[in-house]
Amino acid sequence: MLPVFKAAGARVVAPDRLGFGTSHKPVDAATHTFTFHREILCRLVQRLDLRNIVLVVQDWGGLLGPTLPMQAPERYAGLQVMNTAFATGDMPLGQGFLDWRAFSNKNPDLAVGKRAGALVSAADAGGSGGLRRAFPGRQLQGRRPTLPELVPDHPDADGAALSRAARR
Repeated sequence: MLPVFKAAGARVVAPDRLGFGTSHKPVDAATHTFTFHREILCRLVQRLDLRNIVLVVQDWGGLLGPTLPMQAPERYAGLQVMNTAFATGDMPLGQGFLDWRAFSNKNPDLAVGKRAGALVSAADAGGSGGLRRAFPGRQLQGRRPTLPELVPDHPDADGAALSRAARR
């Protein structure tokens, strides 16, 4: 999606959230809260002095993204929400999601780096090596999935009230 937005002339900002992708990971797992990650994104918008934002959120981005305009509505011109759900804690989470969350909690090292490196190599098989240069294996460090824990599973969970307010 990012190349399409750029080709249309938009300035695109796609942060690598703290503790995910190739970013540094907070030492204390308790740091990974809805409020913490939301605050990091709000500070990014402020520090870059972003204005006239059309915020596009998809999948996991929909967990936090729709709550951002509430902090500084004057900075936002629109919101596009795709393939996600508001994490309000009002409805029970599906059994498949609960099973996946339990599995990721029991397996803190899912060898994400190895798997991602293999996917990049397979995607670039017979190619120019461009994907390998863009995503070298040494940067693909394993990260325990923390987003499953951020999904509010009851109405009083961290972020649930903000998500309910954003939904309105």
